[in-house]
This record gives sequence, structure tokens and C-alpha cells, in this order.
Amino acid sequence: NLVAVILVAWCGALIGDNLAYQLGVSASTFLKRTLFRGTKGAKRLVWAENQLQERGGMLLITGRFIPGGRTAITVASGITRQPRRRFFAFVALAAAIWATYASLLGYLGGKTFADDHTKAFLLAFAAAISVSVAMEAIRWFRHRKVA
Repeated sequence: NLVAVILVAWCGALIGDNLAYQLGVSASTFLKRTLFRGTKGAKRLVWAENQLQERGGMLLITGRFIPGGRTAITVASGITRQPRRRFFAFVALAAAIWATYASLLGYLGGKTFADDHTKAFLLAFAAAISVSVAMEAIRWFRHRKVA
């Protein structure tokens, strides 16, 4: 049942994102002391906080499609204490997009790419990059009009 697969994937992604956020909150003192120590580390943390405040929603959505991006952004959201309601709204949307995309990719591509996993990976990677580029282009054009 494709709908059930999408719902279960969405729930798993949503739980994982919120656990990563909570890890960032709970371990923020330790992480600041170890990963963000010194002047350079403090500057990186301020930069990350500014980026999350300015375009956190888009980062949460596009980061889900970048290997390692989702974890880095969700943990950083917790470390920098981004508003939980805003975080939850965007990760719920991001998880829904990802769950639908991944489930449909598996469903539709399962038979098509059964014997060629390289083509399946390349298509999935190209689609993920395309979504990221499109989201960034939208953000850039919207920001440009405001400025």
C-alpha cells in the first residue's frame, strides 16, 4: 500500500528530525565547547544561527535531500534554539515531500531500475539536486525583490 508506506516514512522522518533537534538542544553546551570552541568556532555558530533565522525553512526542506545535510541542519537548529513550532512546521513539510518522493521513486523505479542501480542512484541524485536548485532560485528571486 503506497499511501501506508508514505505515511510510515513521513512519521519516521518527522520523529528522526525532532530527535536530532532535541539532541542539539540537550548537547548544545558540550557541542559548543568541543565543535565550536574558540573565535573561529563562535563565528561559525553565529553564521549558522543567522542562516537558520534568515532561511531556515528552505534549509530544512532542501537539506533533507543532501546526504548529511538533514542531520547537520536539524542538530544546528537545536543548538541555536530555533523556535520549535517553526522548526516542526518546516520539518513536517520537508518530511512529507521526502516521504512522497522516496516512496514514489521506489514504487515507480523499482521495476524500471531493477537491474541497474547506478542509473537509479544518478536519477535520484539529479532529482534531489534539481529540487535544491529550484528552492534556492525561488529564495534568491524572493530575496532580490525585497532588497
